[in-house]
Amino acid sequence: MKRKILWANKETGQATVEFTLMFPVFIGIVLGIAAFSILFYSYVTMQLAVREAASAIVHNPKKSVDEIRTIACNSGFALIRNSILVQVEPPDTTAISCANPNTGTAAPATWVPGSSVAVSAFYNVPIPTANIPLPGGNAIRFGPIPIKAQSRMTIE
Repeated sequence: MKRKILWANKETGQATVEFTLMFPVFIGIVLGIAAFSILFYSYVTMQLAVREAASAIVHNPKKSVDEIRTIACNSGFALIRNSILVQVEPPDTTAISCANPNTGTAAPATWVPGSSVAVSAFYNVPIPTANIPLPGGNAIRFGPIPIKAQSRMTIE
């Protein structure tokens, strides 16, 4: 019996060494999956936001460009709203978006039925930054990843 106990005590550090070697690999895989999940979620949310904004133009062509931008920013509910850049093309197809002299406010823009409108949004996904130095003075840089979402619809 004494031999079995001594033999078992000689291998007590094997599990610790294996854990020490595999733990960084495991953490890298988990962090990679988390970063990809954040990127994919941001992309899907941006697609939803621009689709909602383009749909708002199609269903109510009298909305202004600012209202469309607000709809797109509010539809990207889990994203940082200050980082979203929304573009509407064409901005409007008539000249009635200038200030109305009777009320002192801007008249709503209108898009012509049958025309195609596109809503684009740009967003930088806030992934932590890292600089990995390489030999020769070069470096691999990871940082915020820019994504773009676009939706094009035709006004009926």
